[in-house]
Amino acid sequence: MANSQHLALRDALVALLLAGPPVFAGRVYANRDYKLAADAPSGVWAYRDDSTPTRGPMMTSPIDWVTRFRVVVKARTAGAVSAETAADTAATEAYARIMSQPFFAATVSDVEAGPITWQQDDAETAVAQCELEFLVQHRTSNNLLT
Repeated sequence: MANSQHLALRDALVALLLAGPPVFAGRVYANRDYKLAADAPSGVWAYRDDSTPTRGPMMTSPIDWVTRFRVVVKARTAGAVSAETAADTAATEAYARIMSQPFFAATVSDVEAGPITWQQDDAETAVAQCELEFLVQHRTSNNLLT
């Protein structure tokens, strides 16, 4: 059975972040719990959050989707570089990669930046987090998600 185009787009987003040199030395994960391991200096996680369809003028028309993807960056203080600076640097790189490749998959017609949120980990002040949202427009046939 085929996976949905939505999952394929999330996987293409991860591949874009892993393209050389990968953000955070390859510590890029898809749809996993985003707790930063005690021995890891940083990590990036990609999620597909939701997708809104827009039907064409006829019932048999293709469906245009706006799918919201979230990229979460977490970083730990390392030497003289604060967690906030490390997370911001990696988030800036992730944002640039995604926005400079708006057609990162054949079915993508546009990528729009969404909100960005920053926060310090309350349990551990040496860890900072930045969440980036992207709204990706793409199209499927009227009766398939592929």
